[in-house]
Amino acid sequence: MVMKYNIYFEVASVLVLFILLLFLRLQYNMQSKVNKEFLKLTVLALIANILDVVTAVTISYAEYVPVWLNVLLNTLFFLTMALACYQLMFYSEYYVYHNAKKSWFLRANQIMLIIYAVVLSVVNPLTGCIFYFNEEAEYVHGVLYYAIDIIPYYLVVCSVIFLTRDFRNFQPWKRASIIIYVLLGTSGSVVQLFFAPDILLSMFTMALGFLMMMFTLETPDYQNLIRTIEELQRTKEIAEQAKEEADRAREIAQEANRAKTDFLANMSHEIRTPINGILGMDAILLKECKDKEMREYAVNIQTAGQSLLSIINDILDISKVESGKLQLYPARYELFSVLNDCYHMAVARINGKPVSIVMKIDPMLPSVLKGDEVRVRQIINNLLSNAVKYTKKGTVTLELGYRKAEGNKIELIISVTDTGIGIKKEDQKKLFEAFSRVEEKRNRNIEGTGLGLNLTKKLVEMMDGEISVESTYGKGSCFAVRFEQSVIVEDPIGDFSERYRQFLITTGVNEGTLYAPDARILVVDDVEMNLKVVKGLLKETGMQIDTAISGRECLECIKENQYDIIFLDHMMPEMDGVETLQRIKELPDNPNADKPVVMLTANAIIGAREEYLKEGFTDYLSKPIREKELDRTIKKYLPPERLTVREKEEPEEVSESMTEKKEESKTLMQRLEELPELDTGTGIHYCADNKEFYQEIVQEYANTDKTRDMKELYQSKDWDEYRIMVHALKSSSLTIGAVGLSEAAKALEMAAKEKDLEYIEQHHEEVLGRYTALLEVLQDIYQKA
Repeated sequence: MVMKYNIYFEVASVLVLFILLLFLRLQYNMQSKVNKEFLKLTVLALIANILDVVTAVTISYAEYVPVWLNVLLNTLFFLTMALACYQLMFYSEYYVYHNAKKSWFLRANQIMLIIYAVVLSVVNPLTGCIFYFNEEAEYVHGVLYYAIDIIPYYLVVCSVIFLTRDFRNFQPWKRASIIIYVLLGTSGSVVQLFFAPDILLSMFTMALGFLMMMFTLETPDYQNLIRTIEELQRTKEIAEQAKEEADRAREIAQEANRAKTDFLANMSHEIRTPINGILGMDAILLKECKDKEMREYAVNIQTAGQSLLSIINDILDISKVESGKLQLYPARYELFSVLNDCYHMAVARINGKPVSIVMKIDPMLPSVLKGDEVRVRQIINNLLSNAVKYTKKGTVTLELGYRKAEGNKIELIISVTDTGIGIKKEDQKKLFEAFSRVEEKRNRNIEGTGLGLNLTKKLVEMMDGEISVESTYGKGSCFAVRFEQSVIVEDPIGDFSERYRQFLITTGVNEGTLYAPDARILVVDDVEMNLKVVKGLLKETGMQIDTAISGRECLECIKENQYDIIFLDHMMPEMDGVETLQRIKELPDNPNADKPVVMLTANAIIGAREEYLKEGFTDYLSKPIREKELDRTIKKYLPPERLTVREKEEPEEVSESMTEKKEESKTLMQRLEELPELDTGTGIHYCADNKEFYQEIVQEYANTDKTRDMKELYQSKDWDEYRIMVHALKSSSLTIGAVGLSEAAKALEMAAKEKDLEYIEQHHEEVLGRYTALLEVLQDIYQKA
């Protein structure tokens, strides 16, 4: 009888670990949490080594050992080995971060370890999937042996990753320890796995690694030993030790700050995902709910949800700033537009309080600047919001001035003064700390998180600016901000009050009030129904409206005609909106080179405007298009001389024939309202609240059958064109109020985008069937009407 394995190295590793453990217990001060975790690790490693020796012997003499005992011993070895590797990972993370018990990653690995234990102790004895002993009492590897064997190595790799994540911040002797530990463990495992499987070498090299770690990472007397040897340099070494402690303290502070930033970012993302789902479902509830009381509840959910989402976005912005991931996107912007938006938002927050907003804007300010418009607006809004929040009565004054800076730059000087509650001198230093609110007992009825001013300060500092505060307790406060912006157009902004009055006149034209018979626009969309919607919404404006159904046709129109505004769809076959815009810019002698181009898109997500601006678009408009948003966009970009104020016309006297037509229309409308597939209220809203226009759009939808095209694209597996097709179905279905079908088409669009072919195969026929059934019902209704 011959031993199957060479266990000399394994016995040596048992002796090394035993001596190490004895030294730890007798000579070592084990008060540190990290030291105690190392002690646990050494105990587990020693037990695993002993079991490895025992199993090597019992496998070699398996014919003399009961099978159940052999299975039990090997199972215990595997479990103890995995547990030791897990403890090594736990120790490694705790050594670096000092917070291992809070780690979600460790908890996930705990679950994996439990599954591992169940498979070893329950599943394997029944199936032999990992190891078993055959009729000749030979040890045999099962089908899952190497898969299960990967787990301990995976945990060791995790340990190394934790130790090396902050590698640059470790002292040189710690780096050397980690490198030697990795090389020892790797070399022992490689030799045992690939060159000499009968020599149990991996445990021996691991024990040597533990010994090395003991006298480097784990021995607090290491530096004392150096000082004893170099006693003549004691004064210098004390200074070095103080420096090391200061560096370590700074390292701990940085680690804590990184942990906080990561936590804020992760939590913001994790919370925002379900919040978006809640708001989305609530929006559907608002569309479909007819009960007045239930709608009121849904509106309250929407309001509270938006407030929560705003807070989460602030947290995410702060975490992005601290992690260096928040970037500024300088672009051209009109100063009046920013101030006008900020004024409206501030007025909306007053909520009936006897507070007035005063705007003192230097009329000589340049009208067009270059900077991050979104962040400039965010800074002003935060200051105004804070002032309105803490002012019960009186005034909130926004003053905006400037002074010349180097080159074509100016320094914007913004101050917001209020007649609110004021701030005590000792509390002013807390104002810009995150999650800090002063006098919470006094201000308990005022909502707030303490994030706004902290974020404002960080944004101002990102712009190389500064922020300050002056306050008199009980009388009010003044926040002042300074930062530089580039000047694009030096023409002065003029009198803000006068421009605001002109703005009200321009935007307050009659109820259908936008009237511009001299204006000419181009609308590009590959869906005929969408073109008809835009033409219907602008029917009363008198504008000349040209349409194109592709990017290629758009280019032909632009070559031959001059337009005031171009509306360009994003998702189109052959040439999408982004590519079409690039082609427009490349056209020689383009008569529309300086005209605004507005993107039409169903992807109305946060940050979309910035993305489209980067692509070169002037603005974007979300689909389905709403009348008010379309009017607002046209008024914003149409030259003022094209707009005409027109009095609202009185309705004509209704003739007998028109009454008959209304009655006929009413019957048709009733039939549409009875369809469970349609939320006619939503559809009418997208059709300018005009039932007759809505019925025309539904008829256009019924007459535009895309089922054949969808089938062909699905069969040919042209997923890019298929995505464009279901994207169009999504927006056109929502326009007529087919909300359920729109959502189903949206899911197919996302699946096509992510190449989730399994989802498409499972749901294509279902969506196609719903679409076909709706078309048949609508066509039947209009044939009988």
